[in-house]
Amino acid sequence: MNYFILSQDQRMKDPIELIGVSSVVPAGLLTEEILEKLGSSSLQFEMKDKEKPSIIDYIERPIPLFSDRLKALVEKFAPRASYTPATLVQFKRMKQEGFWFITPPLVDCLSEQAEFHPDGTLKRLILDESKIGAHYLFRIAGLREMIIVIHLALAESFLRRDFEGIALRKAVLAQSWMGGDKA
Repeated sequence: MNYFILSQDQRMKDPIELIGVSSVVPAGLLTEEILEKLGSSSLQFEMKDKEKPSIIDYIERPIPLFSDRLKALVEKFAPRASYTPATLVQFKRMKQEGFWFITPPLVDCLSEQAEFHPDGTLKRLILDESKIGAHYLFRIAGLREMIIVIHLALAESFLRRDFEGIALRKAVLAQSWMGGDKA
């Protein structure tokens, strides 16, 4: 099966940017403890003041946020993920946008062939498909980074709609890495 790494499309011109998140998420690291705390609280973040920011459907950093439309679709594929409402506010312009902080299930699916830098950050992501199970949306256990992976069926659903600001990159599976692609 095919899986894709979900990320924010960096080609989007002038996307929404959040400020002051470091007061909620220290040093940008999303530990399980912080994820639990975020998931059980009411979230409000300030948007950087821009005249006409691009309203995108997926904000990757500093924390993953899904638009209402994107959450509605993802929830059909991943009903067990945790969804917490988040309000993005632009005080000067008196604007607000509704988003959702999502905590996908954590899956221990790293292949033994995955490579890491000396500081423990990921160098080359390789997944062991046999450990993924029936997950359509999940986070990868054993990483310092928060990487969200989606199943081909969910990726195709994304592409059939006109979502803004989403980029998908095919994940490498252990079988294909070793030259044993399935037909």
